[in-house]
Amino acid sequence: MNLFKNGQDFPRRLSDLELYWLNLILPDDRPGYKIYRDKICELFVIGYGKFPPFNLILGRREDKPDLSIPPQPIIATGTFFYDKGKVNVTIFEEFENQIEIDIQSEGFNYYEISPVDLKNKEINFFTYSNWSPGKKHPLDNSDLRLIEIDYNFVLVISNLHKRIWIFDKKLQTNKFIPVTNFYQWILKIANVREPKIMTDINYFFLNLNKFSDSQIKAAFINYNRDWKKIEVQSQFENKKEKQSWFKKIIKGILWKR
Repeated sequence: MNLFKNGQDFPRRLSDLELYWLNLILPDDRPGYKIYRDKICELFVIGYGKFPPFNLILGRREDKPDLSIPPQPIIATGTFFYDKGKVNVTIFEEFENQIEIDIQSEGFNYYEISPVDLKNKEINFFTYSNWSPGKKHPLDNSDLRLIEIDYNFVLVISNLHKRIWIFDKKLQTNKFIPVTNFYQWILKIANVREPKIMTDINYFFLNLNKFSDSQIKAAFINYNRDWKKIEVQSQFENKKEKQSWFKKIIKGILWKR
């Protein structure tokens, strides 16, 4: 074993407390998350990631962390609230048999506190992993906007929290969509060319009502062609928006506000 800062030995198994947090944001009744839940249980903590000490790499016992691996998409994230602070937990997509996890406590160091004082002792916790259509935002019950992409996928937008994710009906998962590249496509679709707006991502969230469902859907489909987040059904991918003259007039009025 190799001894590192905070008294950690690698390789090691995940602690009961670490597994407790990870399992709560990987619900086993959702197929897409259960895959990762089962996989993580078989892996070892083989070392630190690029941001020690709370950024950890999981892998096979004999492996070493590959710090050359590019940043991977988030699989699941959640926050656990305690009297003394909170713990933010994030799991990233597997890449070449390694999974990066991030467990960061704020207000206290969870390594210095007995697990007995933390496991099942949170005041509250929230995760996007339990969200499904029909629910509001998992943190504060704020409103969300939903746009159906095809039979299997729903795009979800939180203008309050400035988050976009895609709900997979089959896998029952929520995949986050990075805003920057999507924003460029929504501006192209809506024919917005003002330089000030083009560099202000917040504009999309603050003016969400100015964008139609069909514009947002078209922007996502084009974005997805570039970045391939999901497999969109071809009949939806090729469908073009048809606008009546009345709808065009109304849209023009909204953009002038």
